[in-house]
Amino acid sequence: MILMDRSMTTWRALATLYLLSLLAGRAPAAEPPPWLAGLDAGGTLQVLCLGDSISDGWQMTRPEADAYPALLQEMLAARWPAAQVEVVADGQPGGDSTGGLWRLEAHLEAIRPQVVVLQFGGNDKGTGDGLLNLPRYEANLRDLVAMCRAAGARPVLCAPPMHELVLGMPFPTAAARIAAELDVPLANFDRALKQNLVDSRGVFPFGIHPLEYGHARLADVVYPAVREAMGAPLAARLTFEPCNPAAAAAPAPVSLDVRLDNLTPTPVAGRAWVEVAAAGAETALDVAADGAWQGAVEVPLPPPAADARSREFPLRLHADLGSERLLERAVLAEVPLLSSGYGGALAASNLTGQATTWGGVADLAAQVTLTNDANRLTVTVTVQDDVVVPADGPPRGDGIELYLDLRPDGQRGAPPWSDQCLALMVGLGADGAATVT
Repeated sequence: MILMDRSMTTWRALATLYLLSLLAGRAPAAEPPPWLAGLDAGGTLQVLCLGDSISDGWQMTRPEADAYPALLQEMLAARWPAAQVEVVADGQPGGDSTGGLWRLEAHLEAIRPQVVVLQFGGNDKGTGDGLLNLPRYEANLRDLVAMCRAAGARPVLCAPPMHELVLGMPFPTAAARIAAELDVPLANFDRALKQNLVDSRGVFPFGIHPLEYGHARLADVVYPAVREAMGAPLAARLTFEPCNPAAAAAPAPVSLDVRLDNLTPTPVAGRAWVEVAAAGAETALDVAADGAWQGAVEVPLPPPAADARSREFPLRLHADLGSERLLERAVLAEVPLLSSGYGGALAASNLTGQATTWGGVADLAAQVTLTNDANRLTVTVTVQDDVVVPADGPPRGDGIELYLDLRPDGQRGAPPWSDQCLALMVGLGADGAATVT
């Protein structure tokens, strides 16, 4: 029995003993925990999402509803509607795995979670390649896993998303390797975002953190990992292929490629449907007797607002297969941009995203001039816009992005997420004052 009022030193000792048992070959039992059977009868499920600004939903408009911990709670509640499901999000902007050790101790004592999602790595890396910080990060992940297991909680590790567009960077690779070594379910956030980019320039579009579209993708991978940790792996999977709503002029429907797979040898039957919350519409899918379905679904979309500079359409994909209930949150995201690239005048060819949103220079025009003296470089941007959408900067409202690319010839023009490419974001606040990030 583990006493929950132990000190951090005792937790460390318990964690060390647990790691020694793993090295001796005594891996944790994989059978479902005793509390799992009680969820259908109204039991309690406590999940802790412990991490950095990603788990906080930093810079989202409604993180309490749209960040991945909130989506995870919605998905778990859809599977166990009679249970008391609570997902506690403790995301600390700037937090790293070292601070996570102390924060985890407090949560293990206070709420006694049954499952803990451990999401660290971006701030452990810091600036540059961060390789000097990698051994400490790996040691902390092992301690975090051991602390969870010593307290009776089932851990899930997240491979952190990196700014670089390529896969296989050291920190997500280390998280995946440790998850495999310790037999911990893995939610690969890095792969999830890079395979479903909102913006071709990087995992963090506009120099900020994942927004609604990105968090829906994070929920895609963390939910099956949590189910695996609970000893209740998915019996079916509902997925869709993202499409660009700019291909259709709303309110015309777009075609959504949906797939429902039965993951068990037992035939299942039921129903599935797509819900478009903003349009107040549902589209049914005919599910075959074996629970499999694949095809294109025509999804109606509402018209954009008159002053819209971007469109995000939240969808819910449902499946009720008797023993398995699925809820998949999806966001069709479209962010129109006018970009002058690396020099040149704005033209229709510079428009990306919704190809009908720019009506020429009468709609939106900009002029950029650069001057310099011995001490400074001055960039002056003059924007003329017929409709101004104030907010905290792109992509929420009107704004300007400037990049100072210090990379050598042959690398300029590539995705700008690099330590040698500096980004400056200027937005127009609701009070008319400029905000700079």
